[in-house]
Amino acid sequence: MSNLRKILTLSLILALLGSASTFVYASEKTIPSTMPAGTILTYDEQLNPTITVDEQMQKSRITNVEKDIGSAEDLLAEEAVYQKIKKDAKDNEVVSIPYELPAPSEGMIVIYGSDGQINRIYSPETKITPFASVPNEGKALPYPSRLSPNTYEYGSYPNVTTITSSHVLGEGRFTVYRAGVGGSGSIGSSGKTLGTGDVATKQSVDNAKHNTALSARATSTNVLKTVYKNDIGYMGNSVLDVYFWGVE
Repeated sequence: MSNLRKILTLSLILALLGSASTFVYASEKTIPSTMPAGTILTYDEQLNPTITVDEQMQKSRITNVEKDIGSAEDLLAEEAVYQKIKKDAKDNEVVSIPYELPAPSEGMIVIYGSDGQINRIYSPETKITPFASVPNEGKALPYPSRLSPNTYEYGSYPNVTTITSSHVLGEGRFTVYRAGVGGSGSIGSSGKTLGTGDVATKQSVDNAKHNTALSARATSTNVLKTVYKNDIGYMGNSVLDVYFWGVE
């Protein structure tokens, strides 16, 4: 498990911040798969959603990108590992994991990222306070474990997780987590109070050992960071959930 990696093709989905405006939205009996950036839906007892729009998040961006760009040497080394995984996985079976949105329920909260896609869903039945993630024990893999070597596709981004005998490679969407948004907590599945550099992996695919170091790269900017797995989550449409580390 020490070689576990996440090499990601992504745009970072920014955390929800600051001031917000609120209004009531016309009743819908299904959860929208996309909404304007920064939207938070909260369903009442008639299953009507109230929308909170986080205006500051809509204007936010990652800061200090330059200082996190990988060196030429590090990027070449990361690319070599990426190509090795792809070569080792050339005969993998491709497995599609269904992406199904739940029906709305009273008290359900749906949070959308800066790309307008769903970041996470909380409901009274599944929310675990003060924990950060919302593990569904019926779907979470035993700790520690991962699925058998294959290539797994899921979500609408799309997201792909490739597993070989020695590596896990995730390509797809990042979401960004911030404690307190939507009633979420701050403690990961590891029992650690989460902070900068902590991430969650997809619980039904890759429940790696706590504090496993992962290499994460944004290919659009060549930002390359080492992050640490200290949580799990449902993550229906992302390959990695990253603890907020700052926007302006």
